[in-house]
Amino acid sequence: MRRLTRASLMTLVGLLTVLLVPSGETQQLPPGVKVQVLGEMGSKIPGVEKIVMKRFTLDPGAKLENFTPTNTQLCTASGGEATVTMGGKTIVRKAGQAWVEEKGVTFSIENKGKRPFVDLFFELIEKKA
Repeated sequence: MRRLTRASLMTLVGLLTVLLVPSGETQQLPPGVKVQVLGEMGSKIPGVEKIVMKRFTLDPGAKLENFTPTNTQLCTASGGEATVTMGGKTIVRKAGQAWVEEKGVTFSIENKGKRPFVDLFFELIEKKA
């Protein structure tokens, strides 16, 4: 019985977090590029105030150019593939791969495929000095 209650409580907290946290980014995104906040939690990582889970979706043909993350992001592709250009190098990110997008490093990303590219990631929000 206690387990059921704890599970129900965690589900309710998760649902409230998703409903109360804004679902979009503050910056304007180009057509076919979507970012959805899925939830957030406090952090015990030194220098990190909270961790925000987000879903980044890049529709076929869409691209995001010269994007510079304001925080470090721990990423995992869960669908499709996308071409990333960073520092003069081009790589393809595919479903099942994981990587880190470092704070302050500018890159461009484009979906040249026929399926949406989906990246589930954790953004590490730094503590303000």
